[in-house]
Amino acid sequence: MRDGDISAQASGEDVPSLLARIEQLERTAAELSAVRETLRQRESQLHQIIDLVPHLIFAKNAEGRFLLVNRAVAESYGTTVKDLTGRSQTEVHHDAEQVESMLADDRQVIQSGHPKFIPAVPFTDYAGIHHTMQVVKIPYVVSGADEQAVLGVAIDITDRMRSEEALRRSKVELESRVLQRTAELAATEERFRQLAENIEEVFWMSTPDKSQMLYVSPAFETVFGSDLQTIYDAPLSFLDVIHPEDRDRVRESLSRQPYGVYSHEYRIVRPDGSLRWIWTRAFPVHNAQGEVYRVAGITQDITDRKLAEERLFSEERTLRKLLAVQDRERKLLAYEIHDGFIQDVVGAQFMLSGLQQQAESEGHESSEMLTQASDALTKALAEGRRLIGELRPLVIDEQGIVEAINYLVHDQHSRGLEIHFEHDLSSKRLNPLLEGNLFRIVQEAVNNIARHSEAQKASISLRESDGLLRLEIRDAGKGFDRGTVPDDRFGLEGMIRRAELFGGHASVDSQPGEGTRVSVEMPIPDQKSD
Repeated sequence: MRDGDISAQASGEDVPSLLARIEQLERTAAELSAVRETLRQRESQLHQIIDLVPHLIFAKNAEGRFLLVNRAVAESYGTTVKDLTGRSQTEVHHDAEQVESMLADDRQVIQSGHPKFIPAVPFTDYAGIHHTMQVVKIPYVVSGADEQAVLGVAIDITDRMRSEEALRRSKVELESRVLQRTAELAATEERFRQLAENIEEVFWMSTPDKSQMLYVSPAFETVFGSDLQTIYDAPLSFLDVIHPEDRDRVRESLSRQPYGVYSHEYRIVRPDGSLRWIWTRAFPVHNAQGEVYRVAGITQDITDRKLAEERLFSEERTLRKLLAVQDRERKLLAYEIHDGFIQDVVGAQFMLSGLQQQAESEGHESSEMLTQASDALTKALAEGRRLIGELRPLVIDEQGIVEAINYLVHDQHSRGLEIHFEHDLSSKRLNPLLEGNLFRIVQEAVNNIARHSEAQKASISLRESDGLLRLEIRDAGKGFDRGTVPDDRFGLEGMIRRAELFGGHASVDSQPGEGTRVSVEMPIPDQKSD
């Protein structure tokens, strides 16, 4: 008889029943293995999840040994989760007083069986950095071990505590500043009242719709010549004194005051019949909700300024006319020299040349004197042509500013100064007065280079873009300090003034050893304008 049979008979079970039990045990073992794998996976997932939490999550037994920690706890102790698990907190935490306090809290939670909330507790990490933690600890029993333990979560509230402390200090400081500011406002209000009541400008404040005038300074009576009470009684009554030609324009513009900075000039006719120019500037005032609830403004009598502007404009127009007259006179004089004096000198030179040839052929002793006279006429001819160039080169009237500058460049080249001239003008000819003015600026700048800079090379650039002429003259000479230029030298100031007369501007930039740059920018006027 086989052993299996004996065992089967001994157990009182037949073979099929025994095999069935074995299969059942195998299935149970497989299920347990699957459960263990599931539990292992879930435990791994749990560790992954708690490692993602930035707060400190831990579990300790009654002796303070770590049963569970997340990565944040391990990092606070400068180690790993694997290394920290199973170790006592007394081994890794170097502040004995803090450890004793933490373990005392653990024992209290375990013994009482109730959770404990600790709003703020000091915690020093492995690097010696001090933190403030907010901690919650709850009791629990370790599964399968019947061991009492504590589960805790610690949140680092260091930054929040600092913020709250800073906020508290700010609140105290703010309250102090509010009290100080209140006193300052009271003093400022008094100063403002004194200022508003003693300045020549009218300061005013109204509601956005002008239905109510909240404040008007006493200067209103001086500027408008009306009683102050009238503007309080009827805020829009000032429109009645505005010049009829300006009234509708001002009335229409009032609606824009609440929506941005407002600036307007207009005329008024005061009760005594005098005409005055007025400038008003207004701006919206917002309340705490950002709504416009006031309009404040300043109104000023600018009659004297307007009259001064008119005089300045008139003087500038007169200067431009004088400049045009001077330019025409230069032009006429240049033509007179060219058509009169130069032609006479040329004729005399031909005559002398003929006499010189005759004297030489006949052997007269006077031929040498004739040669000297001919040389003198040649010099006179050159000087005459130079004077024409200084007055107004004829080429500027015949071919324009570009050729006139080319003439100037060629003339300086013959004297040893090399000038590179670049130009880009879409207009073949400019206003004659503007051409003459530009030439004078270039001529003055080039003469200064030739006389004072000791430069061997220079450049001129003349370009037109966006309705503007841009002129630049440069040299790499010795430069100069403008502060050392004598007051009786008007060349630099003359260039600047010429540009301003045509609505432009000019600048002269120079430093010792760095050369000089003259920059001019002028609008292009109509060909026929003055």
